[in-house]
Amino acid sequence: MRQYDTWCVIPVYNNSGTVMNVVSRVKEFGIGVLVVDDGSTDADLSVLFSSRPDITVIRHSKNRGKGAALVTAIEFLRKKNAVHMITMDADGQHNPDDLPAFMDAVVKDPLAVWVGARNFEDGTVPGSSRFG
Repeated sequence: MRQYDTWCVIPVYNNSGTVMNVVSRVKEFGIGVLVVDDGSTDADLSVLFSSRPDITVIRHSKNRGKGAALVTAIEFLRKKNAVHMITMDADGQHNPDDLPAFMDAVVKDPLAVWVGARNFEDGTVPGSSRFG
């Protein structure tokens, strides 16, 4: 497996219908991709990505929540000596075309924590995301 400095972590819970497109678009930017399947029941993501050796999939046997999925990712990436981690939702609400802006930001200030913000006034944001 290739070593990357920057990885995009995609926590997934029952988003098999959208995650493949998100992952494919992220891979266009030449960074590592780690999918953390948080106990999905709609598909086996290891099988879904079995033809993509450039995608790493870690699976939780049961749903533990997004925070636990991110901790799993951090532990994995620490062992890989990754420098930067960018997270993106698997449901397609985050635009992979925004990745270069984040990659530029971490080069300018590598110790900062950068957080993107969605426009929650947009009618396409689900109520559960607005509530969270």
